[in-house]
Amino acid sequence: MCLDKRVLEAGGVHVIQTFVSQNKAEEVQIQGRTARQGKDGTYSLVLSEADLVIQLGIQAGQAVSCSPEELYRIIDEARADKWTAECKQLEEDVMKEVNAKDALAHQCFDALLSGNAPSAMRKFKEANPEYK
Repeated sequence: MCLDKRVLEAGGVHVIQTFVSQNKAEEVQIQGRTARQGKDGTYSLVLSEADLVIQLGIQAGQAVSCSPEELYRIIDEARADKWTAECKQLEEDVMKEVNAKDALAHQCFDALLSGNAPSAMRKFKEANPEYK
C-alpha cells in the first residue's frame, strides 16, 4: 500500500519488471503490485534482447523488427513452451526415480519372500538411504 500523497497524485505506484517471468501467473501477480485497494498505478515490462535470446531462444534482432504486441505474443509463447518443456523434463526425472525405487521395492519383497533377509535389507537401504 502506498501512503505517499505525492506518488498517488502523480498517478500511483509504477512497477518496472526487468526479467521474464517463468509463467503468466507470476507476471500477473507482479502487475497486481501496481494498483492496490482501488488506487491508480502503472506497469512496464523492460527486457534486454540478450535475455530474450538466452532464456527463450528468441532470435536476435526480432525484438526491434515487430510491434510491441507481436513481440509480447512471441515472448509469451516462448515462455509457455519453455515452461511446458521444463515440466515435461521434471515429470520424466520424477518417473525415472519412482521406477527405480519401485524396482528396488520389488527386489526387496522378492528377497523377503525367498527368505533372504540380508538381501532384502540391502535393497531396502538402497531404496531408502535415509534409513541406516
